[in-house]
Amino acid sequence: MATTVVLRDDSDGITHQICGQSQANSCAGASLYMIECALKAQSVDGGEDRILDLCGRGAETIHSGIDSSTTLNLLRSFGAKVYADVNTEPEKAHKGLILKTGKILDGHPAFVHIYWYIRQHGKWSVNGAHAVVAIRINTKGGVVFLDPGQGGQLFELQNDGQYNQFGNDGRIYRVFYT
Repeated sequence: MATTVVLRDDSDGITHQICGQSQANSCAGASLYMIECALKAQSVDGGEDRILDLCGRGAETIHSGIDSSTTLNLLRSFGAKVYADVNTEPEKAHKGLILKTGKILDGHPAFVHIYWYIRQHGKWSVNGAHAVVAIRINTKGGVVFLDPGQGGQLFELQNDGQYNQFGNDGRIYRVFYT
């Protein structure tokens, strides 16, 4: 399937290439593709399909997201020195990881894993997951996220551990800094 890349400007006027995911569960592949391009400072042939093939999941057969060890190995194969940060209490939906903004530098984005939550019977429970890229910190201190969802979107959000997009209540669960 062809990779869709769109251009979006952030509030500082910097243009970003965003890979829109081509399948419901290919957000991790699209996000990893965006990180590879950022690390190499150029577009790379093959798009998210090549990433999914590198993971051992053909683009036509992916049924679930890419796991943490595969993500870590791919980031390292791109030449990144990776630092991981994980929320050790993902069942506590009111807490999300606060990003370490000093580790998100130009040319060194972070892979961000989000859990979507719902509240049922007075308790929060995980209702899905998503992957995005924290590409940079803007001049106002907000995090610039490249999101492969809905064709490729750019969001600038406060660094408060939340990622509430597309009508979902999201919390940052895991981050791989490059």
